[in-house]
Amino acid sequence: MSDSQLRIPLTDTCLVCSGFRLQVAGRPSLEVDGDLLWAVEQRIWRPLAVELLARSHGVQVTPLSPDRQPAFEAQQLLAWCGEAVLVRQLAQVEDIPGALAWWQAQAGIASLPAQAWDSVSYAWGCLLRVDRGCLGLAPAVFEYLLLPTDRAAVYLGHLALDWRSLRFIPR
Repeated sequence: MSDSQLRIPLTDTCLVCSGFRLQVAGRPSLEVDGDLLWAVEQRIWRPLAVELLARSHGVQVTPLSPDRQPAFEAQQLLAWCGEAVLVRQLAQVEDIPGALAWWQAQAGIASLPAQAWDSVSYAWGCLLRVDRGCLGLAPAVFEYLLLPTDRAAVYLGHLALDWRSLRFIPR
């Protein structure tokens, strides 16, 4: 494991990843085309600088303000959610129906239409993505729940990772 790997200790596991990231607009090159619309459409992933604070049931992750982000400028932001998230493992939640029921209870939503969520399989398990914007909730961002194989679900809130490269190791 390289030194640049972030380790987030959870209840019975440790999430290991290269860090959080955010999709931002590209920068128009005035010398080449100066097309601002092109820059907005050319979304790129950039590292998201955060503060980590250990809590009894997880790790509180707070994105630094846009003016303190070294990987992008505030003008490049397409959507911004600077709220702190308590990244935590969810005891007794081990499958998609359980994760969706937990999320609905947290959000105070009676029903969740099928178009409001999707899932993708990876080597470590399954990523569940809920589209808050599809439900008319503010902020209109995606929320993520991880369903690692043989472990309880992990709530990441609006924080995104490189889903292909994350790992779970015993704590």
